[in-house]
Amino acid sequence: MKYRYSWPTIQLGIILFALLSFTFSAEGLIVEESIIYGYNSTRLLWNQARSRRVVAFTIDDAPNRYTDDILAVLGRYRVRATFFLIGSHVTRYPEIARRIVQAGHEIGNHSYFHDYTNNTSLEELEEDIRKAERAIVETVGKVPVYFRPPGGLINERIKKACGNLGYGILLWDVDSRDWDLREKEIQIVNNVVNQVRPGSVILLHSLPQTAKALPAIIIRLQDAGYTIVPATHLFQH
Repeated sequence: MKYRYSWPTIQLGIILFALLSFTFSAEGLIVEESIIYGYNSTRLLWNQARSRRVVAFTIDDAPNRYTDDILAVLGRYRVRATFFLIGSHVTRYPEIARRIVQAGHEIGNHSYFHDYTNNTSLEELEEDIRKAERAIVETVGKVPVYFRPPGGLINERIKKACGNLGYGILLWDVDSRDWDLREKEIQIVNNVVNQVRPGSVILLHSLPQTAKALPAIIIRLQDAGYTIVPATHLFQH
């Protein structure tokens, strides 16, 4: 007996074969040992390992009174980054938020109040994320590309809230530790340079010590052959 297979059936077979070639973990599917997909339909991302030397700068807690200094350094070296904006900061510093977008940088959602705990309910999370998104869109006219929870806190409610609202969660694999006031500028630089690898997502903050360390970070990465891009460019390469 001869069997005839329709194109949808063949497509389904290809998809099933691809899924079986992946590895499962507690978080979901591991693709190339680096991209993680949550089971609850949201994407959990922190590194795109590859042979090409491409890395992403992500800058948290903007806008604030230090953001213009960060923008000045990035502009001087013609580097674009992804800024994770806090909604309440956008409301307080709308002009700085607009300057981030005008300079060609990407924007992400970093919550409205920046105050999550493991006890924050799903309803509270969704309302906070929506409120931040409204503040950002109404101020800069763009929808954030990713969500980053305060402190990198991840639990099932946060993943579900982001899945419900259509956000991929972008974490990091290189922590500059610029948030630690005990870290000196040279330590911040070394924290990045010593950890970085192709495909890294680098965590930075809108802080004065970061603005001072950024030129050396950029120069040392570029001297090592790295191209610095916004996060979406990293995952598209």
